[in-house]
Amino acid sequence: MKNRLVLILIGTIFVLAGTETVLGCWCRHVTDCEAANRSEAAFVGTVLEIKSIESKKAYYGSPKTIHFQVDEPFFGVQTRQITIQTGSEEGSDCSYFPFQVGERYIVFAAKVEDNILYAGLCGGTKVFPKAKKTLEYLRSLPDSTNNGRIYGSVHGVRFNNGAGLFEGTYLNGIRLSLEGNGLNETIFTGGKYRDLEFGDFSIDNLKAGKYRLQVFLPSYYGFKYDDGFVREINLNGRGCSHQYFSADVENSIEGTVTDQNGNPLKEVEVSLVPATKREDDTADDTYSVSTDSQGRFSINYVFPREYHLGINIVEPDDDEETCGKDEECEEEGSQPMAGLYYPNTSDKAKAKCISFGLGQKYNGYDLVLEKSANK
Repeated sequence: MKNRLVLILIGTIFVLAGTETVLGCWCRHVTDCEAANRSEAAFVGTVLEIKSIESKKAYYGSPKTIHFQVDEPFFGVQTRQITIQTGSEEGSDCSYFPFQVGERYIVFAAKVEDNILYAGLCGGTKVFPKAKKTLEYLRSLPDSTNNGRIYGSVHGVRFNNGAGLFEGTYLNGIRLSLEGNGLNETIFTGGKYRDLEFGDFSIDNLKAGKYRLQVFLPSYYGFKYDDGFVREINLNGRGCSHQYFSADVENSIEGTVTDQNGNPLKEVEVSLVPATKREDDTADDTYSVSTDSQGRFSINYVFPREYHLGINIVEPDDDEETCGKDEECEEEGSQPMAGLYYPNTSDKAKAKCISFGLGQKYNGYDLVLEKSANK
């Protein structure tokens, strides 16, 4: 989607935004506040011993137990020594953390099945010398568990009058409701609310417990990738939960692909390509789907702008190899098919521009091929 911020699915450990790749594991950078909320215990500790676990009940295959000397407890630790688990170093298991005997760490340990504490790459645990800010944050935490926070932002689209086009942006003045633990509060996004940045929201001083956060958006919005309009959130009363609502416009277009005799053609790739290119266009700005067994296609969540609809109309990248007239094709006897634009013309100049604004739902956009596109 045009100018759409990368999707952030907060509330799970594996999220796509501000990602880090460590030892084959791909996970989002977790703030100290989020790590504290997801953890049952946090402490500074020195590794005394590491053992492999053979039990079938071990978490995530063949993990290890890590025995710590607790140098400084923050919460969830009542003893001077503690044992936690981490995952297997084999493969790309994000539950693994490369602890070393004799090294010091700031550990965020979450509780999993059978009340086992574990720490992994995506949970916020850090090597001690590299974690000065994390140490300052943990030392500043109050003893009370009434200091939880839910915050985030709402992202959508707006029309830029100066540029004459739609663009992705944070949305101000969007209503949200938060319910749970006797609380029923309404808030709005925007810089005028509690000195927040554009499109942001925040609710502070929340008790530990379960909450339900809902965003209220205009009817033309939906969520293609995200968790939707409602989020179920658990707070431990110490840390925070970041909720990012990235809404998509519910624009769609439907039609069929048939041959000249009206027979439906399945598995034909139909594309919706921007009618005019922009400097920041990427492959994500083109939509492609395949027809079903009845020759039908449907393209959903189309970003607002003008497009051409057709078959074999996606222009290859400069470095992409194509099957040309003077080249051998992978499939013997096959030749590249000329592009077909709606309404059934091979002449791009005669192609119809299909304009999407906010909430357009088009149907009956049918294409007829002279020969099967499966070759």
